[in-house]
Amino acid sequence: METRCSNQPPCRVRGSESGFTLVEMVITLILVGIIAAITGIMMQQGIMAYVAQDNEANVANQGRLGIERMAREIRTTRSRTAADIPTMTAATLSFVDIGGNAIAYTSGGGNITRNGTLLATGNAAALGFSYFQQNGTPAVAAAQVWVIQVDLTLTTGGETQAFRIRLHPRSFT
Repeated sequence: METRCSNQPPCRVRGSESGFTLVEMVITLILVGIIAAITGIMMQQGIMAYVAQDNEANVANQGRLGIERMAREIRTTRSRTAADIPTMTAATLSFVDIGGNAIAYTSGGGNITRNGTLLATGNAAALGFSYFQQNGTPAVAAAQVWVIQVDLTLTTGGETQAFRIRLHPRSFT
């Protein structure tokens, strides 16, 4: 059967010619949407795992650097006198090192500072000091201090890590 298609040469219409029906196209779109959603969820989980790992590494690096620096400097405390350890509270330690430099560590507002300069930061940062005598009991005066314990806790992006070190300054005899 021949028919004329508007302003074109004669064309043949075949009943056996096939194309996509609306139902087939809708089903295809639904399947592609499901596959895209599953792929998106898997990618999102991968990205979230990467971010969590990055936060954990960041907290570990900041904490390790902060506690190592404090330990290195506290070990250089000049003597166990009130003049060389003027402040020894649970939140602040100030001391004079063997070079005569005054050093003060403190925390506040989520930051750990050394002489007012930022040492470590996080959504929440806590710094604590404990002071012990030679027999292990708490020290209440500078002359009794034998060991200083530093507790540092940092939280960033939902990752929290705690660091603790006990140290004995070299010049304490």
